[in-house]
Amino acid sequence: MKTQLADAKKRQRRLRWAVIAGVALLGFLVHEVVGENGYLARREQHRRIQALSEEIDQLKAENVQITDRIQNLRSDPAAIEELAREQLHLGRPGEMIVAIPESSPEEEPSRAPKNFSASQAGQPPADSPEFFQD
Repeated sequence: MKTQLADAKKRQRRLRWAVIAGVALLGFLVHEVVGENGYLARREQHRRIQALSEEIDQLKAENVQITDRIQNLRSDPAAIEELAREQLHLGRPGEMIVAIPESSPEEEPSRAPKNFSASQAGQPPADSPEFFQD
């Protein structure tokens, strides 16, 4: 009877330690996955590093283009002339510069005001008999 009781206590102790070890292992796994430096945090950091690396590459390419443009403007008279014509609306002596303002379709003025009618232009209205005469 004593041996059975001792065996029962040993099993109970083993079970208690197994449960404690299982809970500790589960806590460790949860911390490894969702903790401050866990798998999800590392994955997010990796994604941010990739995005920033792409942005750096894009900015480097843009920097090269700007550097080339600066070098071109410092050494090429044709590039300087092109810039002066486009942005400053300058021309050579004897040339006439015509500037056409850029406008969107919404900003384009109509040919007549909204309240404009044919009688205001000195013409009879379209439905009057005088309008159809030859």
